[in-house]
Amino acid sequence: MRPNVNIDSIMLVHGLRPNTMVGHKALYKNVLHHCNYTISKWFLETVDIYASILNDCSYCIDHHFNGLKRILNEDIKAELIKKKLITNSFETFFDKDYSLVLRYAEKLTKNPSQITKDQIVELTNTGVDND
Repeated sequence: MRPNVNIDSIMLVHGLRPNTMVGHKALYKNVLHHCNYTISKWFLETVDIYASILNDCSYCIDHHFNGLKRILNEDIKAELIKKKLITNSFETFFDKDYSLVLRYAEKLTKNPSQITKDQIVELTNTGVDND
């Protein structure tokens, strides 16, 4: 290993079966960083942080938070976003459309069977994918 190169712990688990990393990376890239996405990468990381908070996964929170900091290049703003997500008070920070997406992510994470067709229609009518 080269000095000063960090390898995410999630990648280290593939050490005994490196071929599994190919599938892992393909899934990750297509879920979070696909070239056809029009949603801002900073907001995708924000949604991932929130889902990680809801799942109580400290590793994922840290991983996506580091991604958010890297994308924003504004540590204070990133810290504020994380605080709003942790305290579940992001409606006071984000506009209605972004908050709607985060609430949808919450329902999708905690109670996916309660998602209605109307909620999906409302979600598709937001301006989030146009920024």
